[in-house]
Amino acid sequence: MLDKAPVLKVIVNSLKNMINTFVPSGKIMQVVDEKLPGLLGNFPGPFEEEMKGIAAVTDIPLGEIISFNIFYELFTICTSIVAEDKKGHLIHGRNMDFGVFLGWNINNDTWVITEQLKPLTVNLDFQRNNKTVFKASSFAGYVGMLTGFKP
Repeated sequence: MLDKAPVLKVIVNSLKNMINTFVPSGKIMQVVDEKLPGLLGNFPGPFEEEMKGIAAVTDIPLGEIISFNIFYELFTICTSIVAEDKKGHLIHGRNMDFGVFLGWNINNDTWVITEQLKPLTVNLDFQRNNKTVFKASSFAGYVGMLTGFKP
């Protein structure tokens, strides 16, 4: 996580700047920093400890880590497809279309947040007894999984 901390700070700051563009007083980010930690107690156990740990090692306020973890629910339009081949094997593909509509970069025609999420993308192997039981793609700093599959 430490190697991804600078990139995570960039995206969190971009989200803050975008919010402050619409509400320049900084009041929304003040609410995020002061009130979102009050949501602790409403997440399943390991999620809370993970978010606290991420905040501690990245030196990003806990409220901002919580907002990074719930912004997926607000700003995603991920697309996926499931198909079956002639032998009955399932094929699943998914685009991680995060950050669409969150800041357009007129210099290179891209969504700012989407581009900043790319270096945070990680592929994870979940193991039990030294054997991979499933794999997942996610973002460093995001607690949980977005897409998982059995190898």
